[in-house]
Amino acid sequence: MRDYFTDLYGNAAAKARLGSAIENGTLPHAFLLIGPKGSGKKTLTREISAALNCERRADASVSMPCHTCNSCKRIKDENFTDITRLSRTSSKATIGVEEVRQFREDMFLSPTESNYKIYVIDEADKLTPNAQNALLTVLEEPPRNVIIFLLADSADKILTTIKSRAQSIPMQRFEVEDLKNYVVKKSDTARAYANADPQLLHGILMSSDGCIGAALNMLSDKHAKENSEERALTERIIEALRPSSKYSALFSAISELPTSRTEFIESLELAISALRDITLIKFDKEAPLLFYSSREKAITASRDINTKRLLAIYEILKISLDDATKNVGTSAIIAQLGAKIRLI
Repeated sequence: MRDYFTDLYGNAAAKARLGSAIENGTLPHAFLLIGPKGSGKKTLTREISAALNCERRADASVSMPCHTCNSCKRIKDENFTDITRLSRTSSKATIGVEEVRQFREDMFLSPTESNYKIYVIDEADKLTPNAQNALLTVLEEPPRNVIIFLLADSADKILTTIKSRAQSIPMQRFEVEDLKNYVVKKSDTARAYANADPQLLHGILMSSDGCIGAALNMLSDKHAKENSEERALTERIIEALRPSSKYSALFSAISELPTSRTEFIESLELAISALRDITLIKFDKEAPLLFYSSREKAITASRDINTKRLLAIYEILKISLDDATKNVGTSAIIAQLGAKIRLI
């Protein structure tokens, strides 16, 4: 059987289905790829784009795409005219209707150098309802030979009308042991941690949410250091949540949260994962953990914090995370966090 999309690890069923659709000429015109950052959404988008334009596509003796022809190389290098991407600007929390309208208009132009025009919308779950409705017209009656990819962390905020007109593909998440086997083969840093600091490697892999790309990114020297610092900050915040801790300790820890929206959201998600662990561990000592690399650490962290307090703080952080994904200023959220927790 021919190999499809060999740059993407796992996801065997989706790869076989999509590969066959390309060869049979039955590929849908729109896709909704669902999975957290680093789960392979962009890799699969690039692989499908390369397969559609691969100069050796008819040669069943090579994988599809081949990764060696001129088109495949240019697509991997992001140097292909007929692939257009729409991304959220860092200063905005959403993608608006005007950006989609400009994006949509380009779809009716003829391809420049291939048979397909490919459009990719990053963070499609950040599209406003009006922006999604503006996109709906081309999903209902797509221009000839246009392929649209919507990449989203989750489908919760995608309108039903959009989901019904795009083929949904959930990206595979991997168990920690599978991740470890893969990254140790691919990363010198992972191999070094596996020998010198397996606990740190385990913590990084747990923080990756089962996503290979996220794990490899965090294993870079810069991100490994940042991840270690983020985890240390999260542990300080959890420690400061104890009723016996002084408010100044909580205020100090919360004040260290980054104000960059993307980094702030990541820090909140990490704190929520830690709270989830220490709440669950109170009821089930064998519960699967997301943040803590050992059950002993989670059990120790859960002591002296009653369940009612944990659940109340968890709700505060979830509301803060929701505010952060909107246009609420991160500095304002940080300023209110300590005060809200103090009132519990």
